[in-house]
Amino acid sequence: NYWIDPPNYFDSIVWPEYVKYYNHLLSRNKEIESTINDLIVLESVNKQQIKENIEKVVMMTIKVIEKSNFYNNIKSSNEE
Repeated sequence: NYWIDPPNYFDSIVWPEYVKYYNHLLSRNKEIESTINDLIVLESVNKQQIKENIEKVVMMTIKVIEKSNFYNNIKSSNEE
């Protein structure tokens, strides 16, 4: 046996209660965000935005790796 949600259960009960108790986590805190260097907020409301955000994250990750000592050490050891 398993629970089957009644119609509109999530939208009418679950989500409003979640927002009520976790709003402090869900709402953006501009004060905190302003103290984080290079913070990038990626919002995804549809599949296209998700795809674009994944591509952005991959490209940003590659840039960070390329700038790191780890990348330079691997690159120079492969050249030897």
